[in-house]
Amino acid sequence: MKFTFHLNNPILNVAKSAAGNIIMNKYRLMALLNQLEKKINGLEDKRNATTAVTEKVFVMGRLLKALTTRRYKSLPWKATISIIAAMLYFVNPADIIPDFVPLTGLLDDFSILIWTYNSLQAELEKFLEWEKSDFPLQ
Repeated sequence: MKFTFHLNNPILNVAKSAAGNIIMNKYRLMALLNQLEKKINGLEDKRNATTAVTEKVFVMGRLLKALTTRRYKSLPWKATISIIAAMLYFVNPADIIPDFVPLTGLLDDFSILIWTYNSLQAELEKFLEWEKSDFPLQ
């Protein structure tokens, strides 16, 4: 299975390049996950409409955390890069449509996150199954 970005977005392309460096450093990856959590928590305080997107982001965040701690090892390298790049794009306030622009500022961020999630849905479903088996409900 091949995972590539087909969007012509220069900022996303920079994020994809940066993701290659971050994946090699678990401390930088954990710092990215902390930034992601802060941004998502700030959005949840302001908007109820972001619930579907935030759930997808949290799934990808949990996946990256499981990869970082080496508890989960089944995600292809290029899929990992794609998720990290999408998260870098999301936490970066200076993107195609800056986050401070009312109503549409987060639209490009959400579209990148949803596109990434949908592109990797089969891999994410495998992770969710693993997560259920590794963390059974009590």
